[in-house]
This record gives sequence, structure tokens and C-alpha cells, in this order.
Amino acid sequence: MSTKEIAIDLINQLPDHQVEKVIYILQGMQLADDPFYGSENMARVERAIADLEAGKGTEHELIEVD
Repeated sequence: MSTKEIAIDLINQLPDHQVEKVIYILQGMQLADDPFYGSENMARVERAIADLEAGKGTEHELIEVD
């Protein structure tokens, strides 16, 4: 198995949110510079996930914005 195949296999085992972090790191970018990964937004995301897991979400069609 080549190094590339091993790397792809490892990445495929990660949850999606961690794959994005790995891609940013490999591109030499700092996650701290990205406002999406800031503490305020990550707290909001965690609250939203908790709400969904608690059954507080509402199913709807995809909302497209122009």
C-alpha cells in the first residue's frame, strides 16, 4: 500500500468535520484564523447539534439563497 493510499484510508476513517481540519492543516492554513472555527461559532454549532439530538429540530426542504 502506497503512502497516498494509507493517507486516504486514514482520512476516510475520520468524521467529516475532522477531515476539513486535516485539509486546512495540510494546506498550511491556521484554523484559528478562520472565523468558522472561532469559539463563539463553535459554541453555537455545539448548541445546535445538542438541540437536534434532543429532537428540537424542524425538518424542511433545502433553503437556497441567491
